[in-house]
Amino acid sequence: MRLADAPQAGWYPDPQHGARLRWWDGSDWADHWRPPPGAGESERQVSAAEKFGYERTGVPGISAPPGFPAVPTASDASRIVEEARLAARAEAARAAEMFGQQARYAAKNLSPLISEYTSKLARLVKQVVFIAVVLVIAWFVFQAWANMTLFDWIGDRIDNLTDQNSSGATIQAALLSRS
Repeated sequence: MRLADAPQAGWYPDPQHGARLRWWDGSDWADHWRPPPGAGESERQVSAAEKFGYERTGVPGISAPPGFPAVPTASDASRIVEEARLAARAEAARAAEMFGQQARYAAKNLSPLISEYTSKLARLVKQVVFIAVVLVIAWFVFQAWANMTLFDWIGDRIDNLTDQNSSGATIQAALLSRS
């Protein structure tokens, strides 16, 4: 909460223990507590406060010491609590917006850590190695295909030669048997 939005200094119901009053110094809770006044006690306190020059407060039976401002009434306390809630909500919304702006800036302007720790030379070497591996694999595939087609061609030639020899021998045998 911003200091300008904080309630004024004074006695307020203690947020940790509702059965007593606690001094709010305008920016934080002080270590000063008071019990709420009883009916007979309030008249005694008022007369003692007037006797010693204490300022009269909005709560019957409670006087503020010199230099401390007066306590607001119950309706003022409700209003101040509501103002504090609104101020806290506005501050939370402002903080969330500021955090969102910083997160967007960081996401847009920060580079990944991997790029900071990887040099250009290392990236170039990785690319060259990748290309070399791809070329070696392509060379082996081409060699296998070339050998397969070469062996098929040689096999076809051998089959043609044997087919021609066997067909030639049968023709010669047929011609000799006729004679």
